[in-house]
Amino acid sequence: MKQSEFGKGCGYCLGLFVAHTGDFDKRLKCSKDIESSMKESYPEYDAEREAASMWFYGSADHLYEFVIPNTMTPPMSEKFTNRAEKFVEFVMSKRLVMDPKNKPTKEDVFWAIDEAKELLRLLDEEHGIKTIKADYK
Repeated sequence: MKQSEFGKGCGYCLGLFVAHTGDFDKRLKCSKDIESSMKESYPEYDAEREAASMWFYGSADHLYEFVIPNTMTPPMSEKFTNRAEKFVEFVMSKRLVMDPKNKPTKEDVFWAIDEAKELLRLLDEEHGIKTIKADYK
């Protein structure tokens, strides 16, 4: 079997992406722990945005071999493609930006997590499985 560093698939890769949900709080704590020393040489340092940027960097790598099933309807395929591209965009366009105002926010992280969960639900629907959204997520 061929190896893949970050996984290959559709639901599998989305699941690995969502599995990083708890990492944001850890990254935020680390970023806040070094905030005062960072601000000495980098006054614009924003711990929350740095944590969000690092979260995307660590989670979106699971989407590099994200595969849209060829059996998916065109509108659904387009939605999956657009979302995956947006997740990766947070890494590619914002990760190394020095201006903290251009880095992703905590809200971007939570949006991406919610969108990935919705894509997983839609994947079931696309395969004929009637889903019911959970009250507790």
